[in-house]
Amino acid sequence: MTPEQWRTLVLEAQHGDRAALDKLATQLQPQIARYCQPHDRLLRRAAGTSAEDLTQDVWVGVLDALPRYRPVPGRPFLAWVHAIATRRIADAFRQSARRQALVSLDDLPGEPAALSTGDPSRILEHREQVSVVATAVRALAPRRRDALLQHLLGERDSRIAARWGASVSAVRVARHKAMTLLRTSVTDWAGVG
Repeated sequence: MTPEQWRTLVLEAQHGDRAALDKLATQLQPQIARYCQPHDRLLRRAAGTSAEDLTQDVWVGVLDALPRYRPVPGRPFLAWVHAIATRRIADAFRQSARRQALVSLDDLPGEPAALSTGDPSRILEHREQVSVVATAVRALAPRRRDALLQHLLGERDSRIAARWGASVSAVRVARHKAMTLLRTSVTDWAGVG
């Protein structure tokens, strides 16, 4: 569809034309699905959801926001839909990160191989190390933490940059600064260097 056709269809849907809304759904849902599908494996593993679920979530987000949509010259309607999809994907990963942050070491099945000796001092030292790293990660600026954690989850720098509305270089710089701060925190704790 051309930008003008999208504009006309959106205006009709905003004014309550049921046929226009149905056509909008028919046109948009496959495009939303194509955007969400590349994230399916990571969504299932990290967020416990699927691309199909996320496609529906994005569509609901578009429907909720549609009455407030105002065309912006030079910015196509699909870019607006893409922004909603990007935010919903990021929200799914953030919710997953929050759930994972609530897991205690005591809740994990088994123990790291290094702790299998049963030596209480080694177990305490390991837990202290984990605590130092977790505290350092929580202390990072939000963008630096996001750049680091999303990278560890396998997210590409280009996708993080698109979500932020920034360059890939900005994502890499943020991740590098996060890693430098973590390294400093750990070496300060360990008394090294």
